[in-house]
Amino acid sequence: MLSSVPGVGFAVTVGAALASGESALVSYVVPEAGAVLDPAQVRASVGEVLPGYMVPSSVTVLDEVPLTPVGKVDRAALPAPVFEVAEYRAPRSAVEVAVAEEVAQVLGSSGSGWMIRVRRSGW
Repeated sequence: MLSSVPGVGFAVTVGAALASGESALVSYVVPEAGAVLDPAQVRASVGEVLPGYMVPSSVTVLDEVPLTPVGKVDRAALPAPVFEVAEYRAPRSAVEVAVAEEVAQVLGSSGSGWMIRVRRSGW
């Protein structure tokens, strides 16, 4: 799917283990000759077609893909993904406030930022 985004010459998506123990999809793209890629725009383009859980959490633009001696992608040589930090958005309606309070109670936290994570996950 990423390879169909205008300007993307090559793309690879891998699973990455986060510090929290969760896994995330991360993608690495190489632009076509003369193209300039914006990682946020690449994610947005893919997000128009794929469900949220299939959209990579991070897109990194590379000049070239590291390869093993036999020509396969050298996953160990890929750079660590960079994740954008989401800004907190307070609940905007009475329903969102009620849901936020319930989620916070279940999670045992203030629930800060959970609305953003839920929206990005495609729920």
